[in-house]
Amino acid sequence: MARKTKEDARETREKLLESALEVMCEKPLSKVSMSGIAEKVGLSKGALYWHFKNKNDLLVKLLESIFSRTWNDFYDDSKPPETFADLRGFFKKKLSAAMSSDQIQMINRLFHRRHEWPNDVCEKVIESIRDMTMKENAIVSKIIARSQERGEIASDYPPDEMTILLSAMFHGLFFFQIHELYMIDISKYSDFLFDLFEKALKRDPCPTVKNGRQIILSERDGVTLQ
Repeated sequence: MARKTKEDARETREKLLESALEVMCEKPLSKVSMSGIAEKVGLSKGALYWHFKNKNDLLVKLLESIFSRTWNDFYDDSKPPETFADLRGFFKKKLSAAMSSDQIQMINRLFHRRHEWPNDVCEKVIESIRDMTMKENAIVSKIIARSQERGEIASDYPPDEMTILLSAMFHGLFFFQIHELYMIDISKYSDFLFDLFEKALKRDPCPTVKNGRQIILSERDGVTLQ
């Protein structure tokens, strides 16, 4: 009975969050009421207050829940990305989701109204986004470092700096995709972009000096004088 009660409470909370997302996407935050959200899911306002302190608390918990679910959708603990091939699939999946996920589109509409949010709500949401980004960057940096150890990519590129560049590139594409700033499906070009990035990392320059001029030796590009 205790387990059922706990599961029922979790299911009720999820229904409330889903209803809150729909309502908050449809109207300004100032027009959203706790009673309206409760009514939409068919519960009393008291039941809603049992799960959430107030409207601001509900908004924060809603966004934190979505960030957590989104992370789980892209990151599989049973099979985490370990190679560049895995990273390719990881980022490609994120770009595809920007076009296909109704929930992500709803989150985008909700973020368009973030100027209506109280400062403390904005700060908590930004902190959650930063935490998720840091987790992702830690994974990417570890993969780059391991690839360097295996001799798969150039060893003289700092993993953290490469992580920032790679993440920024795909997060920027995600932003353009979700806001439909390009009238194309950018995810179709993710393989091409990742090929270019990986090709650049595989170039392992070996600088030497000849006649006072630096020579960059590259197996693919020949000799370049600087």
